[in-house]
Amino acid sequence: MGSLIGELRYALRQFWVARVFTATAVLTLALGIGGTTAIFTLMHEVMLRSLPVGDPSRLYRIGDGDACCVQGGQQDRWGMFSFPLFERLPNGLVLTAQARALQPNLTAAFDSIASSVAQISAMRTTPVLTIGVGPSFATRWMIPRLASFYRAHPEIEVRLATGGAINPFRDDWTCGILLGGGDWSELAAEPLFSADLFPVCTTSIARRLGKPSDLMQESLLQVVHSPEDWPLWLAAAGVKRRRAALGPSFANYGMALQAALDGVGVAIGLRPYVEDDIAMGRLVAPFSLSVPKGRAWYLVYRAFRETDPALIAFRNWLRQHFTEKPQS
Repeated sequence: MGSLIGELRYALRQFWVARVFTATAVLTLALGIGGTTAIFTLMHEVMLRSLPVGDPSRLYRIGDGDACCVQGGQQDRWGMFSFPLFERLPNGLVLTAQARALQPNLTAAFDSIASSVAQISAMRTTPVLTIGVGPSFATRWMIPRLASFYRAHPEIEVRLATGGAINPFRDDWTCGILLGGGDWSELAAEPLFSADLFPVCTTSIARRLGKPSDLMQESLLQVVHSPEDWPLWLAAAGVKRRRAALGPSFANYGMALQAALDGVGVAIGLRPYVEDDIAMGRLVAPFSLSVPKGRAWYLVYRAFRETDPALIAFRNWLRQHFTEKPQS
């Protein structure tokens, strides 16, 4: 017993002399034990514990066979697919025809799941109103009136998303405002107001316009996605359009109206894009003739959103601004 105590004292003296070695050895041993414990804890949590399902027999399996995608081989009854997803070649893996056909839908599904998770993670106790609108409608009408909506409903957070005719309606939007015929099969559509066309320009250009035919001496600003606007109005005014009268083309109404504000030429004004500019005297309508575009503005939304408090508040606010039904 005495020799054992002596040996322990000798060992402790040696450890004390080589303190750096002692600290390194103790730290290495601690990390090894901790790492091993963590690995076995993870294996227990992930691999050894049962699924958190009260009744596993109610689980559903995707696929109808026993084959799985792992190296194209046969698997047990829990295999996911009844066909291989890839082929193993000498230089790597190649998707099968079935996998290539499946890839777009899986990608869209995973993107949708990721979007839903992000939305749920960012959920708030206050209502959120996400509105899908085209760039021109947003800048020419919606944004200038947001302060009015906030004053009426300070409890609602408003988010504007890029919508319009060229962007598909997203399920995470509360609603959207679209120009069309109201025949969107997957959306509920409520009419807001008609879309009327009439020329607008600066005061200096308007002084040169005594009659509609004088427009043929001016630069007529075009909107690429609505080439029918000028022909509609000119035909109603009894003016024969000359090809030489065509002016610069713009991607949207907002750009064309900005060019008109800068004196580049005469633009076709589309209600409600020009209401504020005319009211402020920045643009004028040189002629009283207004021609229906043949389409109207609609509030659109998915049917399951109908009772959404944010949508109800927004709909009521819109109705206070627009009471006219679109022209047929």
